[in-house]
Amino acid sequence: KYNQQAIRNRQRLVWDKSLWGSGEIKFTFKDWKPDERQNKAKARNLGNKAFKLAKEMVNGHLNVAMSGLAGVGKTSLALAMLNKLKQANKTVLFVSVIALSQLVADQYEYSDRKNQLRDLKRAMCECDVLLLDDLGADGGSTEKVMSNGYTGVRKDVQALMFDVANNRYEGTRKEQNAA
Repeated sequence: KYNQQAIRNRQRLVWDKSLWGSGEIKFTFKDWKPDERQNKAKARNLGNKAFKLAKEMVNGHLNVAMSGLAGVGKTSLALAMLNKLKQANKTVLFVSVIALSQLVADQYEYSDRKNQLRDLKRAMCECDVLLLDDLGADGGSTEKVMSNGYTGVRKDVQALMFDVANNRYEGTRKEQNAA
């Protein structure tokens, strides 16, 4: 009982560092309603694939990338997967890359943001499962990228993302110790 409480506390500590664009979103596989989607068969298939991927992620390493038009349910299904992984005692973290970019910019103006960013980076490196929502959106649309005057994405955000990816590639601290 004590161990289960310790696991839940660790999960909560990591989850509470999640960075949302406009407030926390809760979503489970029970909330996925394929019959309310335009293409019911495709939505049912995607929901089933996401469920199976989440089950596979419980026991092993798996990177998942979802792409598609806005509003098709990528974030919803990813959150449902995170919920499933939390039930399996995994530490999970949600990070809106757009909000992250804003946090990186704010750190230069507000000292508390620097501490928040440091804690977030540590959680991003150490959590079992990291969800990066809208990865690539900070670069902008094709029209923006191709326009005159486009200066590119923030180099400090790129450096942060590289550090996180590099740390995660090396494995979590628990995985490194086990190896």
